[in-house]
Parts: sequence; structure tokens; C-alpha cells
Amino acid sequence: MTVIRNRRPWLTWGLAVFVLGAVVPFTVVAVTGGGAGRSAMYWVSLAIGWACGLVLLSRALRLAIVDVAVSTGRVEVTARYLHKTVREGFPPTRRHRLDHDASPDAYGGPWHRAVLRTPGGNEYVFVEGPLPGQVEAVVTQFADAAGPGAR
Repeated sequence: MTVIRNRRPWLTWGLAVFVLGAVVPFTVVAVTGGGAGRSAMYWVSLAIGWACGLVLLSRALRLAIVDVAVSTGRVEVTARYLHKTVREGFPPTRRHRLDHDASPDAYGGPWHRAVLRTPGGNEYVFVEGPLPGQVEAVVTQFADAAGPGAR
């Protein structure tokens, strides 16, 4: 059995917790300490912090840590979101798609993803990174583990 794991969402999850963990205490201090003596810049900074934290949180809620366990007779996908876990299994020969997507990242550099589109209609990113060879190697590993007729 081959297990492929995508752990990259931990970075976004951790960043969202860090930003909100920094903003919440400052908000509590400002509100309980009486915000009358605070400058307008303090409130603007606090609002920007909340906006960044909430945007990160909304992004983090959409990302899943994905484990794909592949054997000759079965593909099991486990996607762990912040608020739920989704499990899906199917035979490797059942209709599914395995795509290698390339798109620019936030800084304009290349970002490659291997996306497994399951028979149930779900999409799971099970490997991603800036190097196309790294992503292709995992896609090949998936195809080899699933057996003939799996792609």
C-alpha cells in the first residue's frame, strides 16, 4: 500500500491561528481597558489585523490535509478540514481523473498541483509545490500503485 500525504495546509492553518491569536488579546485590552484614550491609528491597525485574520481563516476552512492510500484494489482518500473530515473510497479502475495543474502562485512563480477528481465529484489536492518534477513523480507513484487502467 502506498500512502501519499499533502501537509501544506498546516502552514495556512498555523498562520491564521497566529494572526488571530495576536489580534484577539489586543482587542480585549482595548475594549476592557476603555478605548477612549486610543488613537485612530490603533483602531485602524486593529481593523486591518481582524480583516487579515478573517481572510486567512476563511481560506484555511477551505483547505484540507489530504491522505491518499493507494493499493491495487482500492483508493482511499481522507481529507481533514479544520471543521470536518471527509472519507471516500473507490476502486482504482472506476472512473476518476488525475490532473496536473500548473498556475502562478501569489508572487507570479509557477505552482504545480496534482488534483484527484473522484467518482463522487470531489476534488482533492494531494501534492503541490513549485517543482513540476516533484509533482509528476508523485503522480507516477500514484499510477504505479493503483495498477493498470487507473489513470
